[in-house]
Amino acid sequence: MFKDLKQSQILVVDDNSSNVEQLLQLLEFHGFSRVESTTDSRHVESLIKTFEPDILLLDLQMPYQDGFQILEMLNHKIEESDFLPVIVLTADISTEARERALKLGAMDFLTKPFDFTEVILRITNLLRTRYLHLQLHTYNDLLEEKVQERTAELKKAQDELIAQERMKAMGQMASGIAHDFNNSISTIMGYSEIFLTFPDKLDDRDELMKAFKIINKGCNDAASIVQRLRELYKHGQEEEGVAIADLAAAAKEIILMTKPKWKAQALAMGRNISIQKELEKVEVCISPSKVREILVNLVFNAVDAIQKTGTITLRSRSESSMGVIEIRDTGSGMSESVRQKCMEMFFSTKGSHGTGIGLGVVHAIVKKHRGSIKIESQEDSGTTLTLRFPLAKVNNEGNQGRSKEEGIFHSKFKSRILNILLVDDEKSNADILAELLSKDGHQVIRASNGRDAFVGFLSESIDLVITDLAMPHVNGAQLTRAIRQRDWNGPIIMITGFVDQIKSQSIQPEGISALLGKPVNYLELRETVSKFF
Repeated sequence: MFKDLKQSQILVVDDNSSNVEQLLQLLEFHGFSRVESTTDSRHVESLIKTFEPDILLLDLQMPYQDGFQILEMLNHKIEESDFLPVIVLTADISTEARERALKLGAMDFLTKPFDFTEVILRITNLLRTRYLHLQLHTYNDLLEEKVQERTAELKKAQDELIAQERMKAMGQMASGIAHDFNNSISTIMGYSEIFLTFPDKLDDRDELMKAFKIINKGCNDAASIVQRLRELYKHGQEEEGVAIADLAAAAKEIILMTKPKWKAQALAMGRNISIQKELEKVEVCISPSKVREILVNLVFNAVDAIQKTGTITLRSRSESSMGVIEIRDTGSGMSESVRQKCMEMFFSTKGSHGTGIGLGVVHAIVKKHRGSIKIESQEDSGTTLTLRFPLAKVNNEGNQGRSKEEGIFHSKFKSRILNILLVDDEKSNADILAELLSKDGHQVIRASNGRDAFVGFLSESIDLVITDLAMPHVNGAQLTRAIRQRDWNGPIIMITGFVDQIKSQSIQPEGISALLGKPVNYLELRETVSKFF
C-alpha cells in the first residue's frame, strides 16, 4: 500500500451537523486524524480541489445541492484513474435511490442511524480498494514505460542488424568493384608499359590509335566503376521530391554491381551462374536507391540458392497501373512452410551465415511504397519473386544523347573560339584539359588556385571559366562569388570530385552555371560548353 490507512484524508458532507460531529468523533477515536467536513454542499467542489480526499462520505438529501448532483459533478471533475470512492449516507433506503446513486458512481451505503462498527469497516475496505487501484495504476504506468523502453531497444537492435546487413552487402559489392577496377587499371597499365618498354611502337600510328582507344575505354570503365561505388553510399540521398525509379535501369545497375558475387566468386567456389534479362523501361513510384536495395537482397538470395549451375532471370514490365519486376532463379527452392515464413523478420534458413533480415527489409520497403510482393517456390524447382509498384505518371520523352563510351572519337566539334580561364590545382588534370581545349582552337589561360585565377580574370577578356572546387588559398566557390560580384554574367563550369555530395545536400555554390563530376569526359564538357555558345 502507498501509506498507512490512518493517514488517509476523509471528507464528510452532511447538512445535519449532529451527524457530522458524530462521524468526526468516531473517526478520531479509530485513529483517523486527517478529516475535513462541511454542512454546506456548495463548498464540496472547492474542498475536493484543496483537500484532495481519499474517500468521500456523502449525504443524499441536502439543500442547495443534493448528493445526486454532487455525484454528477464528480463524474465530470474527477479522472477515472484517480478513483475517489464515495459512501452514501442516507436515511432513504428505497431501491430507486440506491440504483440512482450506484449509477452515478457511489461505491457503498451507510444507513442512518449509523452502526459505528459497520462505518469503520466499510471506510477501511474502500480505502484499501482505492490504494490497490492507485498502486495498480502506477504499476501499469511503469509497465508501459518499460514496454516503450524495450520497444525502443528492440527497434535500435533491429536497425543495427539491418545496417549490418547493408554493410555486409556493401562489403561484398565493394570487393567486387575493386576486382573490376583492377581489371580496368591492368588494361591501362599494360598498354602504357608496352609503349614505355618498346618506344619504337610509337611509330605505328594505327597500333597507337588502337591502343589509345582501348586505354580510353578502360578509363571510362574505371569511371563507371567509381560511379557504382558512389551508388553504395547514396542510400536514401535522392533529392527531396524525387521518388521515381526506372526498374529496367535499376536492374541493369544491380547486375553490374553484384557481378563479382554471381560470377567471379561463384566460379571460385565451383559454381557456374549466369544472369539473363528481359527488361522494359518501366517507371514506378519509389526512389532508385530503394529499388537497388531490394534487388541486391534478392539477387544475393538467388545466388545463395544455386548450389552448382543455374540461372537468374530479371524481367520488368508494366501491367495495368502497376510496374512489375520479377527475379527468378533455378536454385534449390523452398518448402511451403519456409515460403510462408521467409518474409518474417529474423527468419533464416542459412544458420550462422544469415541474419533473417534481407527479405524482411524487402517486404517492409515494398509495403511502404504501396507495392506488393509474391513468392512462388517449390523445393528443387527454384523461386520466383514478383514485385509490383504503382506506375509513375511522368513524361517519358528522354534525350537520346551519345554514350560516354563513344569517348571523344567522333566528328569535329564546332564552336566559336573562346578565351577560357581554366583553374585547377592538379597539374596533370589541368594539362590534359588545356591540351584538349587548345586542340579545339580555344585560348586557355591557366591558374592553379582561385587567387591567381581572379588576377587573371581581371587582366584578361574571359568568355568562359572552368574551375575546380577544392583548391588552396581561394576555392572554386569563393572564386565564383568574387567573379559574380564584378557583375560578370558569363558561364562558370565547375568540375569537382564532390559532385555527389553537392547534389545530395543541395549545396551547389551560387553563381555556378553547370556542375560536372570528375573524371570529366571531354565530350560531356564540349556539349556543356555548347549550351552557352
